Parts: sequence; C-alpha cells; structure tokens
Amino acid sequence: MRVRKAAMGNIKVLIRPDGREVEVEVKDVRELLRKLGLGEGEVLVIDTASSSLLTPDEGLSEGQRLELRRVVSGG
Repeated sequence: MRVRKAAMGNIKVLIRPDGREVEVEVKDVRELLRKLGLGEGEVLVIDTASSSLLTPDEGLSEGQRLELRRVVSGG
C-alpha cells in the first residue's frame, strides 16, 4: 500500500456514467468522496494519468485528474 501525503489542491474529477465533471479542493481520496456525498464502496477512484485505482487513504496533488466510476452489484 502506498500513501502519498499532499497539500490541499484543486482536483478535476469526471463522474461516470453521467459524464459530470467537477473541480474540488481536497487533500486525499477520503475527503473527495465525503465532499461529493459518496461512500467508499460506491465508486472506483481512478487516476487518469496512470490508470491506477486509488484507495481512500491516498493523498492527491494539485492538478490531478480522476475518474469516478459507480460500482453496481447484482444479486
């Protein structure tokens, strides 16, 4: 597990599947999800530059671009 510490910065976020794009000022993934009113199990958080999944404890950097994809489960 890698934890990156970062100062608070503006992050651009594309929310799928609705295609809405927002810019928020946050320091980590957990704060991002809280500001957007999303639970940790509701979305996948993807760093678009590296195509890697981010965990809630990971720090974010100024100018970083993310994609949130809603998780759908069926039973």
